[in-house]
Amino acid sequence: MEELLETLYAGIANTRNWALFCEKLSQLFNANSATLISINQPFNQCKYAASYGISKTTLDQLAIFLPNNDPRINIAREQPDRGHIFDSGSMLYSNPNNLFSSSLIYLDILRHNNIEHHLVLSLNIDENEDVFILLTRKKEQSVFTLNDITKLELLLIDIKRAIKIQKNNETNETYIRAGLNSLKLQPIGSIIANANSQVFHYNDYAKAILEEKDGLFLLNNTLYQGNLKISSLLSSKIDLSLDADPENLISINRKNSTHAYQLMVKPFQVRHTPFQGKDNATNMVHIFILDPDKEPNITITLLQNIFGLTVAEAKLASTLTRHCNLKNTQNELNISANTARTHLKHIFQKMNVSSQVELVKLITTSYLWSSEK
Repeated sequence: MEELLETLYAGIANTRNWALFCEKLSQLFNANSATLISINQPFNQCKYAASYGISKTTLDQLAIFLPNNDPRINIAREQPDRGHIFDSGSMLYSNPNNLFSSSLIYLDILRHNNIEHHLVLSLNIDENEDVFILLTRKKEQSVFTLNDITKLELLLIDIKRAIKIQKNNETNETYIRAGLNSLKLQPIGSIIANANSQVFHYNDYAKAILEEKDGLFLLNNTLYQGNLKISSLLSSKIDLSLDADPENLISINRKNSTHAYQLMVKPFQVRHTPFQGKDNATNMVHIFILDPDKEPNITITLLQNIFGLTVAEAKLASTLTRHCNLKNTQNELNISANTARTHLKHIFQKMNVSSQVELVKLITTSYLWSSEK
């Protein structure tokens, strides 16, 4: 039982672990097969399925027919506060009202696979998901006993908890990957690394800096400062741990420019992120890099994503940043003065500024950087 629970909770965010869970479950119950099917409400479609001991064809058949108004799933939805267990002798299968339901097809699938005994757990997870777990034994094996049912009941709470953990992890990973995608559009360099200078992610701005190998570069996925002739780990120059000073700022000199790179380190929590499995020993940090020689690349998409501007508003804000003059901006965009003023009014509201000067300053500068650093 302990090994099964360990499998249930260890890395359960990865749905491939459900196959291993099914294998351990079949061993615990001395079953020839174990199957888990997640059913997505309200569409009554299989969300994911895993099995041990049955063919992929049989698993696909069960995944197609079970969600289709199966009475055991309906019972779980009507009484969501507990799990429901059915064995081969359940009165459910002799009920005339179920003759044309998917349970009849389900029994045919079992007979076709020479399965005589089965034990089913039907469990409602939340308003969006049900779970169906099937344990089977061949005709020559013994029937499932009351002791088997009791063991399955003991697993109810843990199964439900593990599935909810999985759902939360899936949601977190979606947000994290969306965040990483947005970092690609940032007008400054962005690197995610650990305290040992090992790099796990960087955006296009940072990639261009690293490829120059002047001041900062990557070697074997490790971040160094200096150049290929004289270098040291970045962690030897700046604290990359979560205990670092929140104003952890340094300058990195380079040969090809009199302007040094400006770096800032911020904590980056990684619990339940895609990086967790790769680096359990240390936490991550987020390294921001500014190249003073590069003009900020303020893209329209970036302004839309960060400030919620429309395309027209983002175009005006971006153009105004270059001209610092509303008349020249409206001439370039070929819009009237009234249209420009209307867009500007909306931009002020969304970006929480009150003047053109403040708007341009907000877009082209950042509180993270100072010319004195």
